[in-house]
Amino acid sequence: MTATSAAGQLSDQLAAPLLEAARGAFTSGLHAVAVTAAVVLAAVAVLIVTTLRHLPPIGQTQTTQSEQAEQPDPAFPTSDHPDELPADTPA
Repeated sequence: MTATSAAGQLSDQLAAPLLEAARGAFTSGLHAVAVTAAVVLAAVAVLIVTTLRHLPPIGQTQTTQSEQAEQPDPAFPTSDHPDELPADTPA
């Protein structure tokens, strides 16, 4: 039985306070759930940021510092054989 149906069976003097209390309880519960959900959402956001911070963005490959050191700089092509250099590079 809901508060509204119970209030329908009571006199107006008793129904009004019952409905007011029921609305107050509903609003209070709704606020409690909203605050709890916001706190949980914030905690999950912090957990995600701290856990996934070390991962590179989507579409970007992850290279280690040793791999970066091994890769030659494309601005300075190096080769022991001049015929392997790009055509626009002076020998």
